[in-house]
Amino acid sequence: QAFERVMDLAAKYGVSVSIDTQLSVYRSQLPDIAIDDNTCAVLEELRRRGYLLGIITDGRPVGQLNKLAALQVTRFFDPEYVIPTALFNTDKTEETPFAMMEARMEGVCSFTYVGDNPFKDFHYPNRRGWDTVMLADPEGVNIHHQRLEEYPRDFRPKRIIHSLSELL
Repeated sequence: QAFERVMDLAAKYGVSVSIDTQLSVYRSQLPDIAIDDNTCAVLEELRRRGYLLGIITDGRPVGQLNKLAALQVTRFFDPEYVIPTALFNTDKTEETPFAMMEARMEGVCSFTYVGDNPFKDFHYPNRRGWDTVMLADPEGVNIHHQRLEEYPRDFRPKRIIHSLSELL
């Protein structure tokens, strides 16, 4: 009921603000987020070793593009290997973005996909023969749980890590 609370507070000051306006502001804001030092170090080392790095990201296009900009992902990922799925009318519950990544990384003979969401991160990479790695969420902060026994086998990762540094 956050939006209703904002409307009530605004009304006290004689201002009218609709839920649609609030949603627009919320979805288009540039978030104050950053990649943590450990993740930066791992990504820098992977690039130093010559790995091509890509991102497949789901969500509303403006919000996802703003997150990518705030995180300054082009330090680690070449723009052609960043696929905001909504811009292509798809998402990670479809095979399309994974096939797109393979096509963009022409000549790469093996792929490793790192994710944290068994609901949508591993099914299609597994079907395409990719290595799949799940970053464990022991605190349970993700939207989708990681109780792997509740997912079909092809939705499960091949490996589980507890820190990105384990990729090295």
